[in-house]
Amino acid sequence: MGGNLYPLNESFSNQSITELHALWDSVVTSFDRDVIPPFSADEWAWIGEAATNITQENPRTSFTESELESPVDVWIAESFEIAKTVVYRGITENGLPSKAYIEEGTRVAWRQLAKGGYRLANVLVKLWGSSRSAMFLE
Repeated sequence: MGGNLYPLNESFSNQSITELHALWDSVVTSFDRDVIPPFSADEWAWIGEAATNITQENPRTSFTESELESPVDVWIAESFEIAKTVVYRGITENGLPSKAYIEEGTRVAWRQLAKGGYRLANVLVKLWGSSRSAMFLE
């Protein structure tokens, strides 16, 4: 259960973020709400804006093709390393995350979101072919 059992100071956020897993689920507080399908037009616009911001910060060209084509076991090891070196570093149980922790966490989370999207695009191209999937590669 990892971060679900790692409490944070309740005065940290007005978003009901009381444990470490919820902090990272909020993409380290970048997003102030949850959206649950079916999405309204406003929610689609909000999701699109978030995706644009994340991919502008982390364009596909900022990753090597070997990073994007790596097998799933590499993804798992990468995530475990991030947990050890970022998620659980510089934070204490029942404490408040520092501004530096939030900034680094946001940078790392956004980069991982972008990388996951590009990896998914690669999978879709393999499944559907490049002509049907070209829009996913940008």
